[in-house]
Amino acid sequence: MPPFTITTTGHASIARPAERGTLRLSIADSGAEPKTVSSNVVSCTNTLKSLIKPLYTRTASGEIAPDAKVTHWSLGTLSTYSYAVADRRDRKKIEQRVFHASTNMEVKFRDFTALAHFASELAALPLVDVDGVDWALTEVSKRELARRVRSLAGRDALERAEDYAGTFGKDRVFVSEVVEEGRGGYGGVAYGVVSSRRAGAPGGRRGGDGDGEGREGLEFRPEEVEVSAEVTVKFVTE
Repeated sequence: MPPFTITTTGHASIARPAERGTLRLSIADSGAEPKTVSSNVVSCTNTLKSLIKPLYTRTASGEIAPDAKVTHWSLGTLSTYSYAVADRRDRKKIEQRVFHASTNMEVKFRDFTALAHFASELAALPLVDVDGVDWALTEVSKRELARRVRSLAGRDALERAEDYAGTFGKDRVFVSEVVEEGRGGYGGVAYGVVSSRRAGAPGGRRGGDGDGEGREGLEFRPEEVEVSAEVTVKFVTE
């Protein structure tokens, strides 16, 4: 049989527990007095900052300390608006105007015990909503795993080609073209959370009586982040 072309697509994936957890928060209030509403949100935000400060430690040179529990945090701008509430008996009559103020905050933790403790403390802040936790790997780990899965995907493509070649009586194959699938920001590599292993994760309004009952035992374990790669390779048989 004369030489022929074999085109295969190799796949590979590696799962690793997340190394960073970014807590997404919303801070909001509504009421009849615009200044009071805005002041409440600003005051709550300042309280959050005071909780973050001892966790976000830096070295004398200004770099993040190696033992810092928080590696980054950000605060959004204050947003305000108002809306009219109509009288129930006369829909054309305005009963009152409600003013709303809000902002958002993200806090990235490397220490998940500190993350759980911080989330527990939010029970005392009724203006705070926990929107969720985004789990991720560090950039160093992303690069390391990207290299590994690309290599594994290439090997998978080669093994597939060798299987097909052997079926048709050919002993060897040679690479003639490699096409990297356009996925993610690392060329042919994609990232995604693949399993939920979080225990006692917070969510929703931190309101109620504000005593934090039932939140002392919050425990966070990182979800697994899957790093996957896909590559299409064209081979020529000998």
